[in-house]
Amino acid sequence: MRKIEEIFLLIIYLFINFLFIYKYGIRQNYLNEFVLIIAYLFIIIIFFYLLDKIQIRKSTLKIAFFTTAISFFLFTIFINIYTDGNSVNVDRWSAMEASISALFNNQYPYTAIDHLNGRSSNLPGLLIIGLPFYLIGNIGFLQSFSFLLFSFTIYKSIHNFKAKILALFLLVFSISFLWEVYVKSDLMSNFIIILSFISLWYLKYKNANLEKPGLLAGFSSFLLLTRLVSIIPLTLLIFQAFINSSFNKKLKFILISTLILLVLAFIVLYNCPSIEVFKNNNPITLQNRQLPIFISLVVVIIPFFFSKKVISLEILIKYSLVFLFIPVFISFLISNFKYEIFDVINNSVFDISYFNIIMPFLIYYIAIKYDNYIKVNLKLD
Repeated sequence: MRKIEEIFLLIIYLFINFLFIYKYGIRQNYLNEFVLIIAYLFIIIIFFYLLDKIQIRKSTLKIAFFTTAISFFLFTIFINIYTDGNSVNVDRWSAMEASISALFNNQYPYTAIDHLNGRSSNLPGLLIIGLPFYLIGNIGFLQSFSFLLFSFTIYKSIHNFKAKILALFLLVFSISFLWEVYVKSDLMSNFIIILSFISLWYLKYKNANLEKPGLLAGFSSFLLLTRLVSIIPLTLLIFQAFINSSFNKKLKFILISTLILLVLAFIVLYNCPSIEVFKNNNPITLQNRQLPIFISLVVVIIPFFFSKKVISLEILIKYSLVFLFIPVFISFLISNFKYEIFDVINNSVFDISYFNIIMPFLIYYIAIKYDNYIKVNLKLD
């Protein structure tokens, strides 16, 4: 990983985790937050050096991969059981729980109040995803599930075990992901699910044409109604294939997509008491609050033009990463122009957890680039 692109990717990864270390490191009195940042940087550099220099048998790497995956999965289970969600100052878990509870009680989910007196911004697809974990009794187990899904995805789609280990390490040692697990946030899990879907679907069908249009329509429209920005990777995966497909496939895709969207919308809206209540309490307004509408529209439209350039999984992940990163980073910059950096980070003028939207794609793309690097070196040898 010696090219400029790989170095830049690693800088973004470190930058996001440094934000979390700084924000939460400043709240403890044991070690200075900058000492923690330097220590974290040292760990990452040492890992990359050892991974690159030490030759390890495939069987040993395989054992290490599965041991790490199982151990960390059990760790997330323990953290979710041990941590009282009501004690954390993040309400994503309780917003989801309150909304699902409202649905079961035939109430409008977006007026339900969470443990911090906030309201849910979860679109209906995400509420459905959270339902099994609500029924189990711990919304936080969604993070445990998403970790297993990410592990499965990299195991199936990344060729070399060193690259698989790298992806697993970067997720397990991501402070931003550890934060997500601790506070039972659904944000990164949402995009791990989207990443896994587009990656595994592309690997199986390539999407030069609209294969399995009914199934694809069902999955994609469901995932579209998890978070609005999910339209970016889904567009990159589907749009050009849709253009290239036959009329019958197009029609089937449109009909099933529309049906799924209407059903999901009905589930959350049928108990809405009035239009006025919907205007004042809906997830779309909440999800769009940090970025100007013009920028949001531009970022959503651009992937339609780039979809035709998606000729490999690597390009699909790269464009998804770029177009997801742009709106989050612009929003971060806008906040820094308006307010002091200390307030932006520590007083949550900007919610740094929004960077977790791109983290699964970033880690996965780094692993793909490293996998390619190993392949090239094997050929040279």
